[in-house]
Amino acid sequence: MVEPQVALGDYRLGTTTAAVQELERVSEWRWADKDVIHGKPQSDYIGPGLDTIELNGVIYPHFRGGLGQVDAMRAEADKGTPLRMVLGTGQDMGLWTIRRISENQTRIYDRGIPLKVEFRLSLKEYRGS
Repeated sequence: MVEPQVALGDYRLGTTTAAVQELERVSEWRWADKDVIHGKPQSDYIGPGLDTIELNGVIYPHFRGGLGQVDAMRAEADKGTPLRMVLGTGQDMGLWTIRRISENQTRIYDRGIPLKVEFRLSLKEYRGS
């Protein structure tokens, strides 16, 4: 059995479904700038921001996983709830929300079936109230 690269809610990304090629994580820190008359603005640290993650991957529908993988990602996003993300290493990344899914179908074959589907899954860290 092949282990998933990333589990996001009930969806599993991996070599048998949607293979992750790249994971980019961005962390931010928030600063408030206040205008000062006749001088440069003053900056006050107000805390960390929410991290974002971009997962780039590829699907070969004719090889494994079929054509429904990106639709399955969209179905997970349609739930409208934060999703637990666990990396294949077992690291629990906490709760995340799907903010954007894009796909690029290439090498279109008979009946409009793509031989390759590239996807980008944009996630944002979730902190509830």
